[in-house]
Amino acid sequence: MNAPISLGLFNDSNPLHVEFKVDARKMEVKPDPKIAADAHAQIQKDMEETILESSRYPLFVPRASRNRPRGSGAWKGC
Repeated sequence: MNAPISLGLFNDSNPLHVEFKVDARKMEVKPDPKIAADAHAQIQKDMEETILESSRYPLFVPRASRNRPRGSGAWKGC
């Protein structure tokens, strides 16, 4: 999956908070040499129209609000 991030927020104070935004219309299924081109095209179409409904919901905004430090500069989001 290619999902270019259009905006990202990171707050490392308490509580840790991570949020980013992706234009769902730009999300792409990566090609797989084991899958035929027509099947790949159908997977892409299904993702856009059925799963993400990207024409109706163009912005994908996952958020992680229960984050825990996992060492220097690393966090685990829940």
